Amino acid sequence: MSTITPNVNSYTWSVFSDAAWDASTGNYGLGWQLRDSDGLVAEGSSSHRRFVPLALVAEALAVKAAVTAAVSSHVNSLKVFSDSKALILLLKSQGQDVVLIGILHDIHMLAHSFTFISFNFILRLANTQTDSIAKSSLYYLRSSASE
Repeated sequence: MSTITPNVNSYTWSVFSDAAWDASTGNYGLGWQLRDSDGLVAEGSSSHRRFVPLALVAEALAVKAAVTAAVSSHVNSLKVFSDSKALILLLKSQGQDVVLIGILHDIHMLAHSFTFISFNFILRLANTQTDSIAKSSLYYLRSSASE
């Protein structure tokens, strides 16, 4: 895993991820978008899950899903963006958290698939598309549970 920022590389893709978490139920929705080197959305997805213990776990699962998609799409060079400052700090420092240990390990193992990868904090206001995807996924889970 490289931590050196590459020179202008027209083949560096970006992935944006976000999670929406409901503290009262533990349910979460996640969303991500993979964008090519021109910033065009190449693919994206969402999913949801019940009983996630913390918002930080939901954010980590969203990043893992996004990085997994980039590996599956045979991306070589990747910039990962999340609006979870705590998660980005853990990923950059290769720090550990008892609750996140397995997910962080998985992300670091996936990171070895790239010639370059960086983890970047992005303001929530700059991540509105993936935020909307995550919230829609959580809303879907809420509405399907009430049927």
